[in-house]
Amino acid sequence: MLSQRIAGKFRLIAIVALVAMGVVSLPSFARAADEKVKVTSPSGHEAGDGNGIALSIDGDKSTKWCVQSPGDKVIWLAKLPKEQEVKSYSLTSGDDLPERDPQVWVVEGSKDGTTWVELDRQKLTAPFEDRAQTTKFTIAKSQAFTSYRFTFVPTKDVSHFQVAEIELEGVKLANAAN
Repeated sequence: MLSQRIAGKFRLIAIVALVAMGVVSLPSFARAADEKVKVTSPSGHEAGDGNGIALSIDGDKSTKWCVQSPGDKVIWLAKLPKEQEVKSYSLTSGDDLPERDPQVWVVEGSKDGTTWVELDRQKLTAPFEDRAQTTKFTIAKSQAFTSYRFTFVPTKDVSHFQVAEIELEGVKLANAAN
């Protein structure tokens, strides 16, 4: 019994040493709680018009991220705790005025948050056909990144920009807004 306790403690010390040296990593359940996806708006639009960025990832099509006086661009950024390949993404239109919906945007990925690779570019000829409509877009040349950035170009002379949901295939975004 005593020898089993000593052997168990030795194994624990060995594991801690290997993790500290970077030889092995902890399983996901043992990692720090702060290792989650973080969603922000580097363009300063996180709060929106009271309908903040968290509503773009809450899984509810009846809510939305809505930005009043958006300016030339609205940026949505997801930082992942580790590299992950995203092969597609989805956008869901807002609940009211179609001209507020995303119509022009660029999706980029980055491994370091500084150098960005364009993954997709869209210029829709018209707003989404329906309210709360989810549309999926495929990333033709996907690869693994730690950050994914959407740069939306709001429609000129429209007072607001809105999007109900933004989804990255395979990435859990719920409760990731800070």
